[in-house]
Amino acid sequence: MTISLFCLSLFAKANENVPAEFYLGKWAMQFKNLPQGDGKLAFLIEKKDTTFVGQVLDGAGNKVAGIDKIEMGAENMTLYFSAGGYDVSVVVTKKDDTHITASLMNM
Repeated sequence: MTISLFCLSLFAKANENVPAEFYLGKWAMQFKNLPQGDGKLAFLIEKKDTTFVGQVLDGAGNKVAGIDKIEMGAENMTLYFSAGGYDVSVVVTKKDDTHITASLMNM
């Protein structure tokens, strides 16, 4: 599976521990070669007090699902949400100042 990702908001340098604030904002993702075909989703990540929260958006910007859990690591962020009756996880890693890469369900 190939996932192409485009960043809509950026804040940090590559090849370092990534500050959690790097991931704040709206991220548009294109998922390719999935069993059901290619798809596009956007993730809106926000910070409320000390907690990161988010939403999964469709291509038109409508809320598809809330993000149930966000884990911030030193080098990546993992999003957990439910979609289409499945529990889904996406690991997002900073590629450079303008791009991220992701692994959908560890694929």
